[in-house]
Amino acid sequence: MAARVMDSIVRVQQKRLSRRGFLAKLGGVTGALALAMVGAGAMAKRVQAQQCCPGPACMGCPPTIGCPMNCTVNGAPTICCDTGYVGATETIHQCQHCTGCTGGGGTCYCEYDTGNSCP
Repeated sequence: MAARVMDSIVRVQQKRLSRRGFLAKLGGVTGALALAMVGAGAMAKRVQAQQCCPGPACMGCPPTIGCPMNCTVNGAPTICCDTGYVGATETIHQCQHCTGCTGGGGTCYCEYDTGNSCP
């Protein structure tokens, strides 16, 4: 009799723990996905048009503000409003000046769309 009671208790605890484990795992995965989506939305968008920068575009600009690995960041990014031409996004852009690029790049710029509307 005691063995049957103990088996019943163990079975109940196993079911309860596995449900908890599943819910804990589901909560962790859901939280990670939510954080990833928030981060992706906040990340700057790289622009191919190169309309705000005063010089040539760098090859291989990273997905967030900065310079390619073979270049050096030169100062803080400048800000402009992408407006006034056909296809303009009407959003604020950041332009990062990059210097010392190896491989014949010299000086170039990486432009990013912040996604924020122009004032």
